[in-house]
Amino acid sequence: MAFTSFVNSHKIHNVDYKFAFCSYYENKPAVLYQSKKMIDKVANKIYFDYLKESRTLNKKIKEHKELSDQLTKIWQKYKIESKKNISFKELLNFFQDFFPVAVNIWYYTAIGEDKGAVIDREITSKLQKKYDWGHNKAQEIINILSHPEEQSLFNQARKSFLQISLYILNNKKLKENLLNDNYKQILLNKNLRQLIKKYLKEYFWIKTDFYQVI
Repeated sequence: MAFTSFVNSHKIHNVDYKFAFCSYYENKPAVLYQSKKMIDKVANKIYFDYLKESRTLNKKIKEHKELSDQLTKIWQKYKIESKKNISFKELLNFFQDFFPVAVNIWYYTAIGEDKGAVIDREITSKLQKKYDWGHNKAQEIINILSHPEEQSLFNQARKSFLQISLYILNNKKLKENLLNDNYKQILLNKNLRQLIKKYLKEYFWIKTDFYQVI
């Protein structure tokens, strides 16, 4: 399903996505082969469409979110019903609802396959030529101009995690217990436990094993 969706993804980006095929080997994961030329072609189409009219990308994001919400709703319903003794017919009905939505979501995976390389191809090269800059200089300017004013949630979470680590390393007793793998003694520290609780409260959606100790 995922692999054929790449080939049929023209339904989303209007680029004939040729030269994508999949290989299967016994006891080995499937491998998807794609043409870099096609990946770049899709990226350029999305990028230049956005420059002409920003609503083109916003529309795709909105459509993808609606599909994701729809898929989540179907899955949540299945999780509830699966606790009962559902019949094969009921299971088939769930699949028939689930499958077409999942296929439509996978069409969008062809977007962004170049991992943002379109910026380097289209913008960096133009800055180099216009201002006679080297590649590294042009990249640095782009990074500065595109850097968000506020930290992302993941960066904020990482910062909080590092603050917990720094608190342990700056405390001689805690550091000694850490070097001796004496974790129980470390967790007796009230300030440290408060830092961990705060982290869990603010970033509960991040996978962590802190819950096992607090």
